[in-house]
Amino acid sequence: MADELDKMLEDIEAEKMARLRQEAQMGETLRPDEVQESALTQARQDKISSFKLSLNLEDDAPEEKTAGDPAEHSGVQPSDGEEPVEDTLPEDAEEKEEPAAAEEADETEDAQDGKDKKGRRKSGEKGHTAWGCIRGIIYAIVVLAVSGTLAYFAITGGIDMTGLNKSDELIDVEIPAGANTETVANILKENGLIDQPLVFRLYSKITKADGKYQVGTFTLSPDMGYSNMIARLQTTKPRETVRVTIPEGSTAYQISQLLEKEGVCSASDFFDALVNGEYENAFLEQVPQKEMGAWDEQHSGRIYRLDGYLFPDTYEFFKNSSGKTVVQKMLDNFETRMDTQHMAALKAAGMTLDDAITLASIIQGEAADLANMPKVSRVLHNRLDDPVNYPYLQCDSTARYVTSLIPIVEGGEMKTEGYDTYTRKGLPAGPINNPGLAAIEAAISPSTDEADMQYYFFANDAERNTYYSRTYEEHVAICRKHHIGIHG
Repeated sequence: MADELDKMLEDIEAEKMARLRQEAQMGETLRPDEVQESALTQARQDKISSFKLSLNLEDDAPEEKTAGDPAEHSGVQPSDGEEPVEDTLPEDAEEKEEPAAAEEADETEDAQDGKDKKGRRKSGEKGHTAWGCIRGIIYAIVVLAVSGTLAYFAITGGIDMTGLNKSDELIDVEIPAGANTETVANILKENGLIDQPLVFRLYSKITKADGKYQVGTFTLSPDMGYSNMIARLQTTKPRETVRVTIPEGSTAYQISQLLEKEGVCSASDFFDALVNGEYENAFLEQVPQKEMGAWDEQHSGRIYRLDGYLFPDTYEFFKNSSGKTVVQKMLDNFETRMDTQHMAALKAAGMTLDDAITLASIIQGEAADLANMPKVSRVLHNRLDDPVNYPYLQCDSTARYVTSLIPIVEGGEMKTEGYDTYTRKGLPAGPINNPGLAAIEAAISPSTDEADMQYYFFANDAERNTYYSRTYEEHVAICRKHHIGIHG
């Protein structure tokens, strides 16, 4: 039995040594961490095997031991005064040692990995924090922008809704058949009565005014506010209209009297709009105006800036209209008639708009009929082109312009110097009436007939016959013959 045990122990030892040599060889190819792990695993396995072998030996050994018994060599004999120490461990201790080693290895691995993870975590946390700050800033900006926008619309909408601090100017607006709330809002916006069409539509919806607007023309003012405007648009009956024909060659004063007579507006209201009204027609940029309260030298003494641009035509006005509405309608008509074709011809002729209208007003006042307008225009052009020999136009119509006016004039003082073409060189200070389209076209395109190119004088008899002459002597002789003017 002992021999068998000794042999078994030798075999175990030999096997152990063989494994150690094999592990030593493998260690050359394994990483240090792999070698360490392999050695620990093998050590644990050897301890377990040794412990089991000891248990088997103890179970098989006899109760009584004799000297020299091989069983005595299974452990270490204690010295005197010392507790015996077994070279084997209890099973539970072995099981505790194994996770401890594993934990140590895991800690080593985690230490290495943790370094990278920590770095990545810090980097990620840093980026996440930066993006969070950016998102916070963007959110704040969006909130402020939205809040500011809402506040702006709330304030402007409130002002628009109430008409606070707005103009009390009366403005006529026309609501066509089939107009919905959106159309009505846009019409009010275009006429300067409201600023926020969307707010008006919302207000109409809230107050249940949708679909209740009447057809017709209504007089409103910006300071009325939505409530009063809507009430007027819903309850006011369509106004009475009147057709008024403004004759060609009418002066501003004559127009004012006609409008008052027909019940369109008062003469004073018309003149106030003519002198003080502000209008945005594009052609007005070419019409001279006072600078620093005074006219320039060429237009010195001008009475009305817009006289000449109140286009003569047949109009349909509403009774009791505002003066500004009437003036605006006439200016719009002028702009329509003076289309791009006429403006191009004007440019080709090398004339300014105001000079052309001024000259056209003289032609309108002097020509006996439409047929004579181009010839009269030629005479006037000949004189203007030869200022050395003919510095004055010498037209009676220009002098009569001032004397025919009732003193409803700017400044309250009547002055004739700007319109007396017997003493004033060249054109007068401004138009002397409101010419028709034929006179305007004649002013831009005078007669090119060879005979007409020689004329510097003309005269009309009582029957409105017109006579032309080349010299002053011929002119005097014609006037005496036909009893015309001072020479007749």
